[in-house]
Amino acid sequence: MLYLIRSREARRLQASATEAAGLDPLTMVLTRRGVLGVLEAEVARCLRSDVSLGVLMVDFDHLSRINEEHGRDAGDAILTEGARRVRNNVRIYDSVGRCGGEEFLVVLPSCDEMELNNIAGRIRMMIERGAFPWKGYPLRVTVSIGGLTTFALDEKSADRLVRSAERLLAEAKSLGRNRVQISEPFELTEESSLGLALETERRPTDEGDEP
Repeated sequence: MLYLIRSREARRLQASATEAAGLDPLTMVLTRRGVLGVLEAEVARCLRSDVSLGVLMVDFDHLSRINEEHGRDAGDAILTEGARRVRNNVRIYDSVGRCGGEEFLVVLPSCDEMELNNIAGRIRMMIERGAFPWKGYPLRVTVSIGGLTTFALDEKSADRLVRSAERLLAEAKSLGRNRVQISEPFELTEESSLGLALETERRPTDEGDEP
């Protein structure tokens, strides 16, 4: 009994230390606060150097179904391995953070539209094609991804970038999930330009994928 108490306390202390370091204890990527801090810093850098900045919002499809059928531990295992696959398929200087229960934000400095498409497509493919082993049973899951790259920012652009990516992610899900939805590059300096870009310039990728 004493061993179990000490073991739980050790895990609790380890989780607290991990969070203090700015990492999500489950997935070992940045916390929401951590990755948003990186995004704000990159926006500030872009304001100084006038370079492009890309973001991706990655969400695991129907993870609640996995939790219901196999238990929450199975869902956690998918998130842990899924986060590893996301990290392994972005560039070394990109940042990945867990923004919600099943959502991950990727910040991609100096990333143009073509490279953003390539990275997003690679993440989607690596999640879909590789089974997630769970107690000898191969679980399969997909992700939906929304993203954009922009070349003109202001000091409020970090929040607008996140909201834009979330809207594009929602569109990817509404079109059938397991797909990438990337916007054309546009200036992100006013709310009016945000609305115009989302209505007129976004377009689907992975056109060959069936919903």
